[in-house]
Amino acid sequence: MGVILDTSAVIGLHEVESSRVRLRTVLVSEDDGTAINVHAVSLGELGEGVYRAISTWGLDSGIATARATTLALAQSLECVTIQPPDTAIFGQVSAWLGRRVSHNDKWIVTAAIRNGWT
Repeated sequence: MGVILDTSAVIGLHEVESSRVRLRTVLVSEDDGTAINVHAVSLGELGEGVYRAISTWGLDSGIATARATTLALAQSLECVTIQPPDTAIFGQVSAWLGRRVSHNDKWIVTAAIRNGWT
């Protein structure tokens, strides 16, 4: 079974040591030899984080550098985009989850369902 990471998982993979250990455990347990995937909406969220860090702390700040490195890590993964069948799945996911989950996370869940990924 393949794996798709949301934005928080990508950040955890790169920036937070305790998250890395837990995430590594999940990735090993779910590894079927397929690529680790990331959704385009996560790339957008990470890009926003880089922009905000640069705007707040400056281009050469450690925070901006860390965020840019995390974005580069995400960009090295297989990128999934919204596909036509996703609209029906997204509608079902949205109806079930309501407002408890952000739209971006619903698109990631939709891609996971469509592809049979964790």
